[in-house]
Amino acid sequence: MMTRNRHALYALIPIILFILSAQPLFAANFGRSLIRIERTWTVLSPQGSHIDFDGALVLNDSNQHVVSIATEPPMDIAVKDDGSIRLHYSGIMNAPQMKLKGTAVVDVDYDTDLSADPPLPPAQTALNFTNITMPDEPIRLQAKALSQGDSTLSTIRNLVDWVHNDIAYNISCWDQTYPAAEVFQLRQGVCVEYSHLLISMARSLGLDTRYVGGYVYSNSWQPHAWVEIMVPGYGWLPADPTFDQAGILDSSHIGVSEGEDQASNFDLLLSEQAGAVLEADDVLEIMSSVPDPKGASISMAFDNNTYVVTTSINNSNPRFVFGLYDMATQDGYLSGERALLLLQPSAGNDRFYILNRTILKPNFIYDIPLQADFNDAHADLSIEIAPPSPSSPSQAAEPEAPQCLLPAVLLLMAVLAVVVPWALSEFISVRRLPRLGFPKFLKGRDKARRMGKLRH
Repeated sequence: MMTRNRHALYALIPIILFILSAQPLFAANFGRSLIRIERTWTVLSPQGSHIDFDGALVLNDSNQHVVSIATEPPMDIAVKDDGSIRLHYSGIMNAPQMKLKGTAVVDVDYDTDLSADPPLPPAQTALNFTNITMPDEPIRLQAKALSQGDSTLSTIRNLVDWVHNDIAYNISCWDQTYPAAEVFQLRQGVCVEYSHLLISMARSLGLDTRYVGGYVYSNSWQPHAWVEIMVPGYGWLPADPTFDQAGILDSSHIGVSEGEDQASNFDLLLSEQAGAVLEADDVLEIMSSVPDPKGASISMAFDNNTYVVTTSINNSNPRFVFGLYDMATQDGYLSGERALLLLQPSAGNDRFYILNRTILKPNFIYDIPLQADFNDAHADLSIEIAPPSPSSPSQAAEPEAPQCLLPAVLLLMAVLAVVVPWALSEFISVRRLPRLGFPKFLKGRDKARRMGKLRH
């Protein structure tokens, strides 16, 4: 008999993500963490039966380096080509219950050395899909709309950010299997659905992917899933659409296994007897953690004349850097922002926000705290504003003319339109008279009038 335990990870994910969604700020940082993971499997099988066990312990790759491994009882340790470390045990059950334990200490540090941004693979690049990740036409069209043919990195940023913002978390999706096409249509899911949809969209553009099952820390350790995307000429780039992160993930992400989709992540138990059961219980501990802005810095400034807040993000690295940007304030004084950004090598990014003056009342002094983060780079700014009091009566601006004066103004303009041309014509006629003395001028004018040469 063969029993597959799809890793209690699957059953726990929805509950955990509900907690995460209520606490969007991460306790972990984006620097370096030393993490201890202990996986304990409980095998239930009749005494005397022979069992074969194969279980995933942890990943060993460019983002997380395994420092040490211990097993109890002794088990075979196998390192796969993809970096996954699996434990194997074969033996006789001396009792109806047996515990297998594997412990690893892992150095986690998500960093990137993206010196180039290659174009997307050719349009005709064909990749295989599973039943869960198969894209339909709407997924292909949306992925195409988000793609930038000359930039793989910008395309990844756009895909991750779109899935994060357009798919709503819904706890009712836990312990269910929804194909990517259905997730796209319903626009809801948990981290597994987020990951499957991102895989579907990326692969439709010719970008190879793999599904990662593991853990993340937020108040406590929570099972989690994310994605890795192959960047041509670079390698596997981690991307977490649930938390809107890519490249540099927060260092509490610890991967346990990889595969095409959720269905390929499992522990395996073979037993001679029917009714064998495999259960998993995992314990993780952050042994140490050090923040690291990794060459990024951020600053904030406020213009008292325009009421504009400026955040300036600077990348001192001669390479591309992904980062989770978060700008926040309190009480609606301005609209904050949270987004995944891609910084160009040795370049900056300025972002602008206008303070909402409509909620500021006169005769009050406002002390408004602002904060902005780009991964582990942090900036604080406190703005003090004293809105001016209303002007005193003696200094008050004169009231606008009442609208009832408008007809009078129009009438005056009409009169002027008649009088001015007449005055000009009369002036010209007078100038054409002979140069006469003042008395003669009057007589000449009277004479001209009598002759009908001048009009009243």
